[in-house]
Amino acid sequence: MRKLRIFAVVLSFLFKGICFAGSGNTSGVVLLEDIGAKGAGLVGACSSLTGDITLLRYNPASIADMNSAQLSALYYNSGTTGINYGSITYGMPVGIGVLGLNVSYLNGGEMELNFIDGSTTNVLSEQDIAGSVSLGIPLGDKMCIGASVKALSSTLVGSKSALAFAGDAGAVYKGFIFAGLNIGASVSNLGLGIKYLDTNESLPLNVQGGASYSILGLVEDLKITAAVDGVYSVNDKVLGLKAGVEGNYKEFSGRIGMPFNSTDDQSFTVGAGYMMDNQYSIDYGAVFGKALGLSHRISVGMKLGDTGERNSKSVRQNGSRRVIR
Repeated sequence: MRKLRIFAVVLSFLFKGICFAGSGNTSGVVLLEDIGAKGAGLVGACSSLTGDITLLRYNPASIADMNSAQLSALYYNSGTTGINYGSITYGMPVGIGVLGLNVSYLNGGEMELNFIDGSTTNVLSEQDIAGSVSLGIPLGDKMCIGASVKALSSTLVGSKSALAFAGDAGAVYKGFIFAGLNIGASVSNLGLGIKYLDTNESLPLNVQGGASYSILGLVEDLKITAAVDGVYSVNDKVLGLKAGVEGNYKEFSGRIGMPFNSTDDQSFTVGAGYMMDNQYSIDYGAVFGKALGLSHRISVGMKLGDTGERNSKSVRQNGSRRVIR
């Protein structure tokens, strides 16, 4: 009960964070991009999932139970929009928890500028570089908390540049009510906005929370995880719902996700992954956009060092069915 009260206090802090939100245009698109293809395949319904360094994009508490160092890199190019995006993420256990580092780069493709003297030039429509430092802390076997500090450098039309700082915070409670059921919540991109010359724009502030359930034993070596998240876009004042399902069979995984009433240009997502020797991974995510068509995300990952458990898992036998958190 004490840990549940702590979780409730953290939730109260997270939702009070929205009072700092501003109105107006939103900038910092790079802060909304996935940093791993796994999350992309699950349409971002990841606030209650744990154990993967790329999950810090949705909830910094998600990395708190990582048992070994992880390195991941993602790249995608959208031929429709001309967007190029890349991200590198690293995490490692430290004294009190897990430290996560991320650097992401996005350019929005070239655009042509026409001047009154008749000359033209091509410039990048937008160029963003973002970096973050995260810390996830386990509070016993069930409760995890985390926070991130971010810096964003953004340039519009090759000339208007600005610098902004933001933060994320979140919590995850594992084994809520019964084993296999996790709940989580986070607030992302909490900051004072970004100013281009005399124009102040808000950062994409989101409040996200949901639950996931994992089950083993339906078929030997098969694990299925279903996740549902609510995502509130503070700037747009829109509450959306995201649902994703992942199946893991031995070294292989498959994913599907569906958003509802989302502000993102997504109709549904799918993904797949392969893990070799429980150490090297490659993941693919396909995002089917409503207006922008299909885009592909590929990420590769590697576990470094010990691949044992940081926190022991609780497994409960229930006939031929086992659930695991």
